[in-house]
Amino acid sequence: MRVALADIVVLVGYFTVIVFMGIWTGRRNRGTEDYFVGGRSMPGWLVGVSILGTCISSVTYVAYPGKAFAGDWQYLVQGLMLPVVLLCGGFLLVRFYRKRVKTSVNEFLEQRFGPGVRVFSMVFLIISEIARVGMVMYLFSLVVHTITGFDLFRVIIFIGCVTIIYAVVGGIRGVIWTDLIQAAVLVSGGIITISVISSRLPAGFSGILSEAWGSGKLEIFDFSGGLVRDTFFVLALSGLANYFYFLGGNQNQIQRYQCTSTDSDALKATFLGGLASVPVWALFLLVGTAVYVYYQHFPDPDVAVYLLHGKADKAFPHFIATALPAGVSGLLLAGLFGAAMSSLDSSMNAASTMAVTDVYRRFINPQAPDKRAFNVARLLTLFWGVLGIALAISMIAVKVFLDFYFIIVSLVIGVITGVFFLAVASKRANGKGLITGILAGMVVSEWGIIKMLGGFEGPFAVFNFPFHDIMVGVLATVTVIVVGYLQSVLVSGKEKKAPES
Repeated sequence: MRVALADIVVLVGYFTVIVFMGIWTGRRNRGTEDYFVGGRSMPGWLVGVSILGTCISSVTYVAYPGKAFAGDWQYLVQGLMLPVVLLCGGFLLVRFYRKRVKTSVNEFLEQRFGPGVRVFSMVFLIISEIARVGMVMYLFSLVVHTITGFDLFRVIIFIGCVTIIYAVVGGIRGVIWTDLIQAAVLVSGGIITISVISSRLPAGFSGILSEAWGSGKLEIFDFSGGLVRDTFFVLALSGLANYFYFLGGNQNQIQRYQCTSTDSDALKATFLGGLASVPVWALFLLVGTAVYVYYQHFPDPDVAVYLLHGKADKAFPHFIATALPAGVSGLLLAGLFGAAMSSLDSSMNAASTMAVTDVYRRFINPQAPDKRAFNVARLLTLFWGVLGIALAISMIAVKVFLDFYFIIVSLVIGVITGVFFLAVASKRANGKGLITGILAGMVVSEWGIIKMLGGFEGPFAVFNFPFHDIMVGVLATVTVIVVGYLQSVLVSGKEKKAPES
């Protein structure tokens, strides 16, 4: 891509607004209440847009178009499970956590199962958030490098530093207000892409839909394949597990429950952010479909090579680089930056919230003045950002971190989801039973991870995880719930039968 002056102007304007917004909102931060939960006074609609911005990450911006370009819309099934979970338990979860959690989701786990489970959960959640920071920085920078030719190392440093500036200064207020801008730019980019493609095709937008339908590119539901391919049941089950974790165990989300002044505003935010995510995911699947139709009319040998080698994720970035006019390409790049930064800032703030609440104020200095805890929070946000930059840079030369990230995600999504489900749904679950369930869930996770890393070979191949990789987290979740609950009942039964001394 030849970066034109118009593209540079758009990008400079975008980053200027983002940094200014972070600094401007940071002026109101006086302590940890402001820094972590926005003084519990943020408007519900604004928090809802922030939830939307967090949901539509850089995965939405690149991976969803890639999936639709190479295949169809099946991955929307995962997203459709978010409204299902919301409608089944969203009202209860929001009110539940607003009553039982002040700042960190792990406070509730200590109430239910003791300090050991609180520390266990906090460690895994922080590791997953920082691993996510490093992964998003690397993958996002790789896409920008592919589109523009900008040096990969410098892109990582730049995106990391910009995010650190407004996240450290602005706190959760800065995160939420900048998410508003980033979500608007991201969605605008998707709409503009479809508009540009429609204007260049003989039959316009209706032609995109007609050709895509005729090619089977708009299919959503595929009930074949059981649990071994990414068809309906695999995607639906993984979506249910992922979005229960999102609503009931994710610090990013539960922290936002606390940012509003009333339960009704928190519910408004959660339903706005959750339900609005589905049409945005559909929008970017439509982008991938539109790009596919575009290249049917205007063949490109590079795109054919991407598809041949299973690298359909590169089709949309290639389109941005080669097919959009100056200025528009800059806006699409700004949307890509926004998709990444809305994930990075949320993860950095969430990790600082847990570290200060669950470690510093709980174990290290319970009597610390709020001003000191506030300064510790800002230093930790800076630290997490720098650590994320270091992890992203390490991936340039060493791909092992990619394996590490998938291992952490498998452990967290499966095991921690089961932990929070038992904590919320079962009064009979106890700490001893839960620990047994956690250990059993980790065994299942390791079983799936072995397959991800190459699996057993030769005569031992029969012992490989038999389902789709996505099912690792689902099966681990079910294992934690079932084993944890049964062991809790068994332990409590033995304690009741034990003779009095």
